Amino acid sequence: MKIINKLQKFLLPALLMIFCFSNIQCDSIKSKEFKENGVLTTATVAEVIKETRKKTKGSRLSTYSLKVSIFAKEKKSDEDKEEAKEETKKDYDFDFLNKMAENLEIGNFTFAEISVSKEKANSFKQGDRVEIYYLPDEPTKAMLKEVVDKYQPEK
Repeated sequence: MKIINKLQKFLLPALLMIFCFSNIQCDSIKSKEFKENGVLTTATVAEVIKETRKKTKGSRLSTYSLKVSIFAKEKKSDEDKEEAKEETKKDYDFDFLNKMAENLEIGNFTFAEISVSKEKANSFKQGDRVEIYYLPDEPTKAMLKEVVDKYQPEK
């Protein structure tokens, strides 16, 4: 029985440390992807979500997330951009109209859900504005700007 108690005293903290380290590594990998490929935009908080599920007898686990709405622009190749400019030039021969036409594209309306801490979730309410990065190929995947900005590439 003493061996089991000693094992529990060592094993539980060790597993907790491994779990925390793996979460930090996962966040770092995600942050890198968003930093390198993400699009920075301002989103609107549509909903603050709290999900509670039963973990074991008498204990519950709550997770928090923000459902944000954004206008996500499609990722366009340089060739597509040049083609669009040429089409615009055919219709309009004025520089200011060309610039205006380029800026009118607001993107597709969509929602993204971002996992956050309880404290962060409690600091937002519906309608708040928040800076996020989203992936242009998968605009429903997003991260808070402040989380992504903490990413430091390895030197």
